[in-house]
Amino acid sequence: MNNQSNITYIDFQGNALSNHNGKLIPIDEKTGIQYFDIDGKGFIHDGSPIKMNNGKMQFFLHDGTAIIHDGSPIKLPNGQTQFFNEKGYAIWPIDLERATQLNTEQRNAFFKERIQKISKTTPLTEAEAEDLRLAFLAAERSDSEESKNISWCKDIHSTGAKPISDETAYMLMTLEVIWLRVWTKYQLRHKEWLAARYVINLQKKSGCTLAGWRSSESMLVDELALELKKAEKAVQPPTNFDKSIDFEINDKGILKLDERLNKYVKTMRQGEGTERCLGFLKAEKGTSTKNRARCWQKPLYLHRCIADIVWFNSVKEMAGSAYKKPPALTIFAWDVVTTPFKAKELKAIENQIFDEKNRQIGKIKLLDPSDLSTIDVSTISNILAKRNIELLKSVNFHRLFRWEIKEVTKRYLSGVADFRKLTIDDSFKNLAVLISASTNPKTLQELREIVAWQQQAVFDLGDGNMGHMLTYDIRSNPNDRRKKILSLYLTDMLLPNFVFSMPHQNQSQREARMLAPLLDMPPLVTDNNKLHAAQAAFQVELCIEMRKRAKEIVDKGGIYLPHSQKVTMAETVGLDLETLPKVFDRWTQDGNDGPKMLEEITQDVYNLSEHHQAARDFIISAGKMEKSASIAGQKSRKRKK
Repeated sequence: MNNQSNITYIDFQGNALSNHNGKLIPIDEKTGIQYFDIDGKGFIHDGSPIKMNNGKMQFFLHDGTAIIHDGSPIKLPNGQTQFFNEKGYAIWPIDLERATQLNTEQRNAFFKERIQKISKTTPLTEAEAEDLRLAFLAAERSDSEESKNISWCKDIHSTGAKPISDETAYMLMTLEVIWLRVWTKYQLRHKEWLAARYVINLQKKSGCTLAGWRSSESMLVDELALELKKAEKAVQPPTNFDKSIDFEINDKGILKLDERLNKYVKTMRQGEGTERCLGFLKAEKGTSTKNRARCWQKPLYLHRCIADIVWFNSVKEMAGSAYKKPPALTIFAWDVVTTPFKAKELKAIENQIFDEKNRQIGKIKLLDPSDLSTIDVSTISNILAKRNIELLKSVNFHRLFRWEIKEVTKRYLSGVADFRKLTIDDSFKNLAVLISASTNPKTLQELREIVAWQQQAVFDLGDGNMGHMLTYDIRSNPNDRRKKILSLYLTDMLLPNFVFSMPHQNQSQREARMLAPLLDMPPLVTDNNKLHAAQAAFQVELCIEMRKRAKEIVDKGGIYLPHSQKVTMAETVGLDLETLPKVFDRWTQDGNDGPKMLEEITQDVYNLSEHHQAARDFIISAGKMEKSASIAGQKSRKRKK
């Protein structure tokens, strides 16, 4: 800004103005407004910038003060910020810091209200809500597609949201428009699991126990993947969700969308779900076309209808079967799999794997060169590296291993012919998403090496034989050569039916045949990845211990775990004694990252929480069977005597 104390101001008529400060002076409605240039000469002007003889630009502040400037925002002496519009006219200055704070508070309040409303029908996880929040923030950028052509619309602005102050009223109107566009795109991008979540949530509210089991949702999502494609092709739902869109009506006064939906549902598998939907559509025939059009204005209306049909037609029954048989491994298989992360140190010497006490626990078995076509040469050359051996003790190994067992179990219970084969489109990037791991290059490389290790590292199976976890191959996607398809083939010992091929003559063999359930990753404490892996391993040991002592759970409601036994189990998997109490404190209480994993029945007596009800009931059922067998054995011995 210019120093105006030494300038003599002359008005547009040539008269000197004493004690003037260079600000604009309104003359009258006919004449207009008088501005003064940087030399103090007055003239009638509209406040737009003026190019000077020396090539520089003269701008005018909101009060008319002339400055040499480039049109960028200016911090004024009073702390406010002066902005200029695209034509260079001054905009009324604002307190930018206060405005930024108010806008942030308004955005947060609005987003929180939206998530709360969504969660009433379709609960979102923290990660899903964060993903949606980031998409919302990105859409606010002026160059985004969602921020174009912002205009007021009664239906869009019927959210019921209130501005937190008069200053944020316009901001709220903009947020409402952008939100509708972002949320619509988000729904269509994630239509399978959002439709499945909606139906599952309704069933949980109605008291359906099976809907409360976490695998029910993933089962429904899998079944919808193909069914929704067929339904969209047959029904042709709207892709434009403008409230003014016209819906075609047939000669009977029925929406053609309803007509096509009714026709498609009749072609689907017959069952309770099909009857429910046809009955609903029949009852809706008397409803006005305007009300029916409102239903179709919801982006996922068709998808929710199909999800409801599929749930009642097939998935509910599948979930019932799976509830009785949650993902589980024999204790024998658990011992093989957990051998690497029970060792405090792993080292490789001439293709042999040793622990810290130089005990051989496995070996590297390189396949014939003809079988290595799908394995990267650099992966093979590094396969004996110490860092790669340690990957078998990493938190991503636990994530991947759990996903593999859960998926193959789900496929087995669903009656898939080749249930041991897991196919992942887009190779390791999509695999990382499926197991809830990061998709950064470092993690993707880690997953490649873990899968290679699962194929190449073989461990003692206890009968003189050596076995590995899986084999895999990577092929080009025929539909997109830029992407790869990863196929994992799990070996016998990781399959649900492996127990039937195991011997059971003596006590140790019978214990090895016991099935210990596999849980989701536990709530993790601390920021140390190595400790995260140790906590996941500790959870495995805890589940195995609960299965071995299933009869105790039946009698006492849980297993007794005094501090000394906790310490022994923790030391086995490398969990330090400082973290151990924090783990039990978190696992026995609900947290922001999920519900509790354990229920403390009485002092140091633990059982799985209701969140893991399927696994808990599985163990209790096994305990009751063992008790019954024990009682029957006692009676038999008495009869013999």
